[in-house]
Amino acid sequence: MSECSVSVVITCYNHAKFLPDAVRSVAAQMIAAREVIIVDDGSTDETADVAAGYDWVRYLWKPNGGLSSARNAGLAASTGDYIVFLDADDILLPGGLQAGLDCVTPTTGFVYGGYHVVDEHLSTIWEIAPRPVEDEYEALLTGNHIGMHGAVMYRRAALNAVGGFNPALDSCEDLDVYLRIARKHPVRSHQHAVAAYRRHGSNMSSNNARMLSLTLHVLTAQQSGGLTGKQRAALSEGIYNAQRYYLPLLWKQLIPQMRTARGARILLRMLGQCAAWSPTTARVALRRQLSKFKKA
Repeated sequence: MSECSVSVVITCYNHAKFLPDAVRSVAAQMIAAREVIIVDDGSTDETADVAAGYDWVRYLWKPNGGLSSARNAGLAASTGDYIVFLDADDILLPGGLQAGLDCVTPTTGFVYGGYHVVDEHLSTIWEIAPRPVEDEYEALLTGNHIGMHGAVMYRRAALNAVGGFNPALDSCEDLDVYLRIARKHPVRSHQHAVAAYRRHGSNMSSNNARMLSLTLHVLTAQQSGGLTGKQRAALSEGIYNAQRYYLPLLWKQLIPQMRTARGARILLRMLGQCAAWSPTTARVALRRQLSKFKKA
C-alpha cells in the first residue's frame, strides 16, 4: 500500500543533542514521509533552535505534559493515512517506513516490526525481532511483546477511533493504546528492523512501584466490556507476569531502606497500591516481607 501517506511525529523533551539524528533518519527513508512534525514538549534546552534548522519540518511547541499529550498533539496536527511516533533520542532504520506500508491493510489497526538496541553513538548492542503469536490481543494481555514504540506504524483512523493516547498515563501509555486498538482491529507484524532504541544516561528512569501499579491498571481496565475465557486467562497471566517481573526489582530497590521509618512508609504505600489490583499474590507477599522487617 505504498500509495498511502505517512506522517512521522518526533516528540522531544530536552533531547536537542539527539534530535538531528532522528530527523536525518526520517529524511533517509526510501519513501518520503508526507510530513515530519517535531512536538517540543516544553523543552528548556536548544530544541527549538535545532528544529529551526530544518525548513521542511513542522515545529510545534506545547507546555510540558508528558509523552501521551505530546503524541496526541502530533496526531491532531498530522494528516497522513498512517503515523509513526519517534522519540527524539531514537532513530528510524533504513527502509523502516516502506516495511510498515508493505505490511498494512485497509483494516489494520497498526503494524510493527523489529528494532535494534543501540548505545549513545548508535552502535548496535543487540537486535530484537517480533515473535510469532496466534492472537495479538491475547498476547498483549500477557505482556508488551512489541517492545519499542518507534517500531509501530498506526492507521490514523484506528488510533483516532480509540481516542489516541491516555494523557493520564505517564508510563505504559503504549501498552494501553496497543490493547485498545488490538481489541477492535487486526494487528500485523513483520520481520524488518525498522527503528533503533538508544540507551544513554538520560533515558527516562522507571519507578518500579509506579510501573507495576500502572501496568496492572492498564491490564485490569481491559476487564470492562467482557472477555472470552481465553482472554481472561491471558489477562491473569499478564498480571502474574507483571508481578513476577517488578516485585523482585522492588525488593532490590527497597532493601537499603527497609529498616528505616521511610522504608516502612514506602512499603505501606505500596500495600495501598497493591490493594487496588491484587487481592492475593502481591499483597500477601508484601505483608509477609513487612512482617519480617518489623520483627528484625
